[in-house]
Formats: sequence, structure tokens, C-alpha cells
Amino acid sequence: MRRVWILASVIGFAACGGGGNDPAQCRRQAAELATLLSTMDHEPSLFRADDAKLVVREGLSTAGLSFGTIVVVTPTAVSMSGRRVDLGGLAEELAAAHRQVVENAERYGRKDMQDTTLVYLVVDEAALWGRVGAVAAAAHEAGFTRPAFVFARPTAPVTKPPRSWIDADLDRLMESEEAGNRATELARMTEKVVKTCPAMVRAFGSVASDDGGSKAETIIRAIEPSLIECNCKLDLPAFRSIMFRLLYTPQPTGSLRVTLDPARAPLAVASDTPWRVASAQLTADATVWIAPPP
Repeated sequence: MRRVWILASVIGFAACGGGGNDPAQCRRQAAELATLLSTMDHEPSLFRADDAKLVVREGLSTAGLSFGTIVVVTPTAVSMSGRRVDLGGLAEELAAAHRQVVENAERYGRKDMQDTTLVYLVVDEAALWGRVGAVAAAAHEAGFTRPAFVFARPTAPVTKPPRSWIDADLDRLMESEEAGNRATELARMTEKVVKTCPAMVRAFGSVASDDGGSKAETIIRAIEPSLIECNCKLDLPAFRSIMFRLLYTPQPTGSLRVTLDPARAPLAVASDTPWRVASAQLTADATVWIAPPP
């Protein structure tokens, strides 16, 4: 979930705060950058690439995912919030998480907190169906009756932009283990680059204050007109490097949502079937029951 937070933080900080090009050249460069960012995979993932080795699945939505409780299922462990949870106590842990979700939805009324049936199940391709069934049953018992199973999406081909002087600093920054420090420093770097283009500063400000929709999509749509308005009066190669690092998603994810109903006959899959095979039994928006092991 760290990259989502970094994106929001950078946009918020950059809103607080080179000479212009030939207008025709600026329009061309602005269009090229907007095209690069809009056609590459740019929706931030809620999930770390090292959480699990995900099954790749086509046909999933590319839209950004709402925040929600995340359960990671591997062949040997189950974890929540990076903390290993005993399978026998998972229902209790999930029930506590569900109570918090309901409380947040009632207290804040935010759109991304209103679906109290949502839990993300991040399943490693080698996890066995029986373990997934036990986790799904615990989620249903806790009140998360419409889980979203997380898959990897096929990656879109992308040509990385030429390196600029700021890439060396970005390389060092991205090696930092502390997400908070990384977000703060990246925000400072972005602010320094965009401060000479008032239109871009305003664009970051409007995105930071907008609670709805995809922040990535909104800022990408704003880049071309904002650059043209200020006649690209910023260090465009450095700005391009920053935006590529901030927005590019090397392993995009999507989710497949199902409704769990214990009144349904369990899906006919052997408990020792690996998820890479068994997951093909699930279809979007289906009502199913995944039986835990006997």
C-alpha cells in the first residue's frame, strides 16, 4: 500500500509551492509526455510486489482500487498488515478489522470506506485451494462477504524516457527503505522543479484537494494543458523523470470480486490444488462458496 500513499503525499506537498520554450516545441513536448504517462501502466497498486507471486490474469479492470483490509495468503502463512496471523485466529482478527471498517464508514462517510463487505485476498500462485478456502470462510464469518481476489495484469510495453540529471538522485531515493522519508524528499524535489510553472502548481493543488476519482489519471490529464499554459517554463527533462518514477507501475494489479454464499455447493476443486490452477474456477461477480479443508 506504500506506493498509493507516496503518490498522494507527493501531490499534496508539490501543491505548496528555466525559461520557457518555443510555443510549438512546448506543445509537442507536452503532448509527448502526456501520451507516455497515459499509455503506460500508471495506477498505483495497493500491494507490494514481494507480498506474493501473483497469478497473471487478463481482462481485469485497470481502474484504481479502493482502500480496504488486505490479507496475504502464501503456501506457508497468512498475514494482515505485514503481521503473520495464525489461521485458527484469523476470523477473530478479521472481525476486529471489519468492526473498524464499519466504524470508519459511519464516522467519516468517505466513498472509499463505505464498502464494508470488501477485503482483498492477495494469494500466492503456489498457495493451495484448501488454505484459500479457510481464509475465505474466515472472511465471510467476519462480515467481508464480497472479497476481491488480487491478480497481476499483463504489463503494457513502455519505452522509458531518457535519463536526466535528476535520475541519479531518484535512484538513491528509491533505495530508501523508509516510505515516509521517500515521499517527503520526492515531494521536495517535485516542488523545486514545478515551482516555475504556476499552472502546474495549481494542477497539483487541485488534485491534492480532490477526494474522488484517480489522482494519477487527474494529474496526467492536467499535465499537457498546464505545461502549455506556462510555455513549459520548468526543467522538462527533470519533470519527466520525476513523473515517470512517481506514476509508472512495473507490475500492475487488478481484482476479481465475488460474493461468498455458504448455501451454495462448494466449488469442485481438490484442497491440494495450487491457486495458479484453481483460480481459473472464479469468474467476476459470481456467487460462490469456497470450502475450507475438512
